[in-house]
Amino acid sequence: MALNTTIRQNYLTPTNFKFNIKRLPHVSFFCQNVNIPGLSFPPSEVQTPFKTVYIAGHGKLDIGTFTITAAVDENMSNYLEIYNWMLGLTFPHDFTQYANLVSGDGLYSDATLHIMSNSKNPNVSVTLKDIFPVAMSDINMSVNQADTEPATFDISFQVNSFSINA
Repeated sequence: MALNTTIRQNYLTPTNFKFNIKRLPHVSFFCQNVNIPGLSFPPSEVQTPFKTVYIAGHGKLDIGTFTITAAVDENMSNYLEIYNWMLGLTFPHDFTQYANLVSGDGLYSDATLHIMSNSKNPNVSVTLKDIFPVAMSDINMSVNQADTEPATFDISFQVNSFSINA
């Protein structure tokens, strides 16, 4: 049986993507950078009298962190979406903040990264399951900036699983 392979002539363009996370509409709209998480697993060691031999398939698969960079809107709506989610997950000020988290959108969320073709058509979808924020960077503001680029911040998510649909 022959393997049918087609070689595509176009490179993946890192600017052709759309990001969507249902729980964070403002973050989705202002998203500027994303990454597809890396994967790793430790190989198992088998000791022999002569040397250590490494074998695959016996370790657990570790999924890297999913990080996005978003521009901050002037009302800081997207920053507050993450802030409130992280606050509810960790140390809410009152029971209402936690109750809103549990009864509202829940503790976790799913996200989808649509990678577009060079013709701007959806080509590959990366679905991230049960993600939650684990870190949010500073927002740096300065009167000494030469350009009027928007302020940005990074959000890192823990990912429980993801799938790629080509």
